[in-house]
Order: sequence, then structure tokens, then C-alpha cells
Amino acid sequence: MERALVVLLVGAAVAAGAAWLRWRERRVRAHVHVPGGPAVIAFTHRLCAPCRSQQLPALKRLQELVDSHVRVEVVDVERDPHLARRFGVFTVPSTVVVGPDGRVVAFNHGFADEARLLRQLGRTGPEGVPDLLRNPGPEVT
Repeated sequence: MERALVVLLVGAAVAAGAAWLRWRERRVRAHVHVPGGPAVIAFTHRLCAPCRSQQLPALKRLQELVDSHVRVEVVDVERDPHLARRFGVFTVPSTVVVGPDGRVVAFNHGFADEARLLRQLGRTGPEGVPDLLRNPGPEVT
């Protein structure tokens, strides 16, 4: 009986955490406007190993693919904590994808490779998004 109660409590805690994450992301999407889109904003920290070994190389590959059509910014949460709070970032690496209109279109908790970011950029609409982002082709899928 105790085991069932513990499982039930853990399940409820996980469900509450997931609901809170969804609410926070909807809030960011509705209230945060970033001028100069489309853009990818990556949140990192100097002690974050996945940031250095995975996320930063993926952002470099993304920048090479999109050239100057998409702004890619890297934000150190230690140096710019108010920006991390504004976006509700609580883990690194995290990436925010911003459409041409300045609205947040995707929020990634954890590592996001360049193919995923390209797909998310493709959701931003035809204005301001190059053909490469609308149809990334086989080399970036």
C-alpha cells in the first residue's frame, strides 16, 4: 500500500512539473518580444560541458548553413542572469528560436542540434526565412 502511494505521489509531482513547464513556455511565447528576428538565442554557462562539446559546435554549423539570414546569439547565464530570467531559463544548454516578427516560436531545454533548430526556424513563416530553412534538404535532416 505504501509503495502505491509513493508511486502516485511521484506521478503527481512529475505531472505538476510538466504542467508548470508548459505554462511557463506559453507565458514566454506570449509576453517576450525579441527584435531583429529570425534568431536563435542559446543560453550557456562556462562550466557546462554539453554546452561546449555539443551545443556550441551545433550553433556554429547552424550559422554556416543560414549565413546572415538568422542571427545566432550565445548568452552566458552567469554574465547575463536578467536575460535568462526573462526567458525563464533554468537549465543549460537551452535554446530559444525567434521568428521574423520577434515572437518566440520554440524553446528547447537541453541540447538541440542544427537539424532541429532548422526545422523550428522553418515554422517561423515565409517572410524573412530563406529557402534553405523552409526546405532544409537531406544534408541537414
